[in-house]
Amino acid sequence: MKKITPAPWLRLFLINNPLPRFLAASVVYDTQIRPVSFAAKELQAALTQVGRSDLKITPTVAAAATAPEAFQIQAIGPNEIKVTGSNTNSTMYGGIEIAEYLKLGVPIVDDSRSSRIVEHGIKSNIPFRFPCPLLLRQRHGLPR
Repeated sequence: MKKITPAPWLRLFLINNPLPRFLAASVVYDTQIRPVSFAAKELQAALTQVGRSDLKITPTVAAAATAPEAFQIQAIGPNEIKVTGSNTNSTMYGGIEIAEYLKLGVPIVDDSRSSRIVEHGIKSNIPFRFPCPLLLRQRHGLPR
């Protein structure tokens, strides 16, 4: 039996023009960054939920001192989306935003957003202003 080998021009064509990369949905991200990993898991779950198998999403971090907590969504083509955040948290927010768009069936278009709040935080030393009735009863020796 004769072994069939592809013509040399076909080999050259396939090397220079690989087959389509988007045969399966993928999220390409840096696994060392926890917030981006979290967003990637959300994106992968959304892709699985909606049954998109032709989409490539790339969340990346590009430091920008001018706009903290800002992210930009770019629809590079019909099958590729890039999320660029000014820090790791903003990249996570952008990834979660795309996951929500996918779940809701909203078309993904170019968008850029920034936080309206410059400083985020939780105040945990808020004074307890109103006494609890149970504590008052115990303090004065009254039954519960």
